[in-house]
Amino acid sequence: MNKNISLNNSKFFKALSSETKVNILETLVTGEKNIVQIAQSLEVSNVTISKHIRELEQAGIIRTKNISAKNGLQKVCSLIFKDYHIKITKKDNDILTTQQYEIPIGSYSNYNVLPTCGLASTTDILDECDDSRYFSRFNKSEVGVLWFSQGWLEYTIPCYAIHEKKINKIELTLELSVECPELKKTLHSDIYFYWNGVEIGKYITNIDPKKEQGIYTPDWWILSQYGEKIILSVTKRGTFINHIKVSDITVHDIQLNDNKDSILKIESPQETENPGGLHLFGKGFGNFNNHMILKTYHYEVAS
Repeated sequence: MNKNISLNNSKFFKALSSETKVNILETLVTGEKNIVQIAQSLEVSNVTISKHIRELEQAGIIRTKNISAKNGLQKVCSLIFKDYHIKITKKDNDILTTQQYEIPIGSYSNYNVLPTCGLASTTDILDECDDSRYFSRFNKSEVGVLWFSQGWLEYTIPCYAIHEKKINKIELTLELSVECPELKKTLHSDIYFYWNGVEIGKYITNIDPKKEQGIYTPDWWILSQYGEKIILSVTKRGTFINHIKVSDITVHDIQLNDNKDSILKIESPQETENPGGLHLFGKGFGNFNNHMILKTYHYEVAS
């Protein structure tokens, strides 16, 4: 596996700068192991190992899966690749530039959701729970978390944020989880992403959002505490979620237009293998204290 030394791969190289993470990788060379086995081997707590495993997974170095065990589910970890080749490249004529935009989770421009559902701010439930009509409320700037059992949200992306002829990558970062695990009795939910009507990828949630208190979640909140940090990247080579390729859809396939706004759609349908609904976390909730973040990457010819 080739890895270029570039800002795009900063998480990969940052992960290798940790002694504990390197020790974890050495442990996995002999084959897949669960969290407990790794922790016992390195004489480190399960909580510490889980944190490092999450970061290694986000860096695209390992993959994990949940399997049934005597006491519920256990997370099993394995290496994606064992061999990496580091390359240093130089673009004499190109300059990589980025732009970043915050997308408040309550700024959706269209929706179609079904109960159970609702909206909340950091201080209170907004309007009435389980009545989808309130998703049309006038002031949605207060929304810090929202949830629904099935349906979709659409967000309008202004055309000035996208430069179709120069775009190299679009990256969306968000925090989400299954809607209500205590009702669904599952940790899995199929979340589909669309850009201008083109399905670009699917993610299956796989963590327990009520296992512990969310870092930024208010103490009064009793539903899902936090979600998974999802990094959705649409590039010239395809679409990736947390650095794992999920489709061959590229930035050229999603019909970008310098003079027309784009539509980002996030859907949790009923007709799917894992119909678990959606909890979407924004600023003031979850473990990351951010709304959705959109970053665009494009090259410009140096003068």
